[in-house]
Amino acid sequence: MNFKVVFASMVLPLLLAVPRIGLTNNGIEVYEFDITLTDEHPYVECLGEGIDHVLTVKIRTHMVERPNGSVHIVENYFMEGYSFGKESGLMWHTKNAPGPWVINDFGDGRLVEGWTLEMVWKPLDGGRKFHEKGRFLVVYDANGNPRVEHIPEDYRMQCVGMN
Repeated sequence: MNFKVVFASMVLPLLLAVPRIGLTNNGIEVYEFDITLTDEHPYVECLGEGIDHVLTVKIRTHMVERPNGSVHIVENYFMEGYSFGKESGLMWHTKNAPGPWVINDFGDGRLVEGWTLEMVWKPLDGGRKFHEKGRFLVVYDANGNPRVEHIPEDYRMQCVGMN
């Protein structure tokens, strides 16, 4: 039997046993795990009621350290879940909603960090389609002084289409 075939048949099961961790040839490490969380929105104006989210989140983290001392980190959050109307009982679904968290450390004291979220919620039983959006960004100068570019209060929900 060919040595390469025997070796591949021995190594492949080991590689498949740990599919959630990886290292690419450019130094990027990728981790993936699932978390489930619940989130409450007491009142969404365009829906006319409060909603509860139940989300499953996959997180993939990429980190690159460059020779000049700078570091680039991206945590990609991919969310899938359901929302439930507190009064109507209506349901919505979202899938593959991205929410990346990015940190860029330039190695000289300057740092930029922030996240962006955009989720499209589709009705399952007669409600209105809506978007959930948010952005947060902080820039630190070389002295470590923060300047907020976008704040969490910019977070919003917006209905799309007719009732």
